[in-house]
Formats: sequence, structure tokens, C-alpha cells
Amino acid sequence: MSDPKRRRLSPEVAAVALVETKWFKCDECDATFTQSCHRATHVAAIHCRVRHACAECGKTFTQKSNLATHMMRHRGVRFPCSECDKTFSQKCHLDTHMLRHRDLRFPCDACGRSFTQRISLTTHIKSVHQQLKYPCEECGAEFTRKDHMKRHMKTAHEKRHTLMV
Repeated sequence: MSDPKRRRLSPEVAAVALVETKWFKCDECDATFTQSCHRATHVAAIHCRVRHACAECGKTFTQKSNLATHMMRHRGVRFPCSECDKTFSQKCHLDTHMLRHRDLRFPCDACGRSFTQRISLTTHIKSVHQQLKYPCEECGAEFTRKDHMKRHMKTAHEKRHTLMV
């Protein structure tokens, strides 16, 4: 149900938020990403079937670099924030967190909530104010974010045969 106190974004305002984000399209399907590395991860995970297994726990990965990052967790490697007491298992997570400590924010014109990344604002607009729904093709479950629907599809419906490398 939508909140009657919230006003909907005009199509023009929503379009600006979407246009200002650079998108990387998958050549194999209609998936789009805000970072080329995320597209590469998608291609490896969805369109390639080679998997790399962790020798310690058996978890598999589509990229060797992701396995290497995972192995750092087994070794207890942490990346501390210089501004607060938080630590992270991956440097990219620390980098994203550091955005919270800067002054640049992207406010939502509809509700006033602000975000440290433009893509977070765009996702917010699409899921909260435009109320876009992404249905699961298998069971009909609906999700407000496409990545949540895809994660559901992968965990609930996809049965993969993995090739250990």
C-alpha cells in the first residue's frame, strides 16, 4: 500500500535521476549495471559455468578474485574505518562506507531522505516512489528491487551444476 502523505515524483524528475546514472548493459541479456565490474561479475555468474571452490569451506565463486577476497575472511583480514570504529572484510565495503563520512549527499525531492550515492537515490525512487515491482517468473513473488528478485531466483529456483576448477 502506498502512503497517502508521500507525493509521487513527476516523470521528469524521475527521468533525470535515471539519466544521470551511467549504465553498463550485459551483451547476453537485458541486465544493466552501474559499474562495469558488476557487469563482469554478472556475466561470469550467470552466463559462464566455471566455478572456483574454497578449499576450507567449499563455497564456490565465479571469479578467482572473489575466491581470493573470500579467503581473506578465513585469515581474519579486516579493513578499519579511520573515522569510526567499524571494520570491514573487504576494502570495497570500507570505500562505500567512507562515503557516509563526506558532506556530499543526494536528497530525494519527494520525501527528503538523502543518500551517499546517486545509485542509491535512483534505487530508492524506483522502489519507494514509483513503486516498481519485479515479479519472480517462477512463483510470482514480487520484489521492489531487481537485485532482490534475482537473488531470490538464484537461491529459490536455480539449480546449478558447478564445475570445480
